[in-house]
Amino acid sequence: MPHGTASLAPTMTCAAGEQMILEEAAALDEGRWDDWLALFSEDCVFWAPSWDDYSTPTADPESQLSLIYYSSRKRLEERIWRLRSGQSPASVPLHRTMHGITGFRLDKAAPDTVLSNFTVHSYNPRRKETFVAFGRYRHQFVTVDGALKISAKTILLLNDYLPASVDIYTI
Repeated sequence: MPHGTASLAPTMTCAAGEQMILEEAAALDEGRWDDWLALFSEDCVFWAPSWDDYSTPTADPESQLSLIYYSSRKRLEERIWRLRSGQSPASVPLHRTMHGITGFRLDKAAPDTVLSNFTVHSYNPRRKETFVAFGRYRHQFVTVDGALKISAKTILLLNDYLPASVDIYTI
């Protein structure tokens, strides 16, 4: 599959980013995995840093602990394959999720980046438990062959307590 031609999204608007982020959340909540993957560029980064201490998140996914780190769309595709195949025991059955996203704004220092806040309600049918995750998203965008794509997603989870597992669709 050709990678296409990627470029910065110079005409990026907050509204365009907001629509992409909302579509991403809906695809995750509805289990539309192919639609979700299609939103990302081939060389995307999907990262949820852990906390170095009470006020400092880790800064380098290559050398520090992360909650989740995928360095390309291929890695995201592998994760989706495990979710679909049932070969992820922690995800059988899949949690039911609902993403709520607010506070969309362009990053003044990076015009290709949209910042937002999130809350995800997640129900684990196996344990009959509900968990609420909350934090901040940072989505960076590129244009690939004329289409807006997510080139990086960083999830800063603000919860102090986490259930046994978090996944790409539960935060």
